[in-house]
Amino acid sequence: METTSSFPGNNNGSAATASTADKVTAATQNVADRASDALSSTASSVQNGTGAIHEKIDAAGEMARPAVDRILTGAHQAVDKLSGLAAVAADTVSEKSVQLKEAHAKLMATGRDQVREKPAVAVGIAVAAGIIIGRLMASRRS
Repeated sequence: METTSSFPGNNNGSAATASTADKVTAATQNVADRASDALSSTASSVQNGTGAIHEKIDAAGEMARPAVDRILTGAHQAVDKLSGLAAVAADTVSEKSVQLKEAHAKLMATGRDQVREKPAVAVGIAVAAGIIIGRLMASRRS
């Protein structure tokens, strides 16, 4: 490596300049090596810390898993119980609906038979019911 001085007429300092340049290059290389070592060390520390953090997260997840499983199991059981209760309620309503329809049919048949057997009584009951309902409605308006 040949260096020349940037100052005119200064030929005697070329050896000293080369020596200084070598020292600067060596110092720069030394600083670069130290920085590289420091960065490698820091990166290694970060990687080790990251691994430890991942292990802690996994451990926390494992510790929480039984509690989450219990909550999920309880939620499933509650939904199953509600579903069963809804099915029972639907069956009961269906049965009562059938019973109500049968009772209505029997009442209509009995009423029809009584009107056929005693039409005058049926008309009298209807008139009396109409008068009572009319008076009740009139008293509410006043």
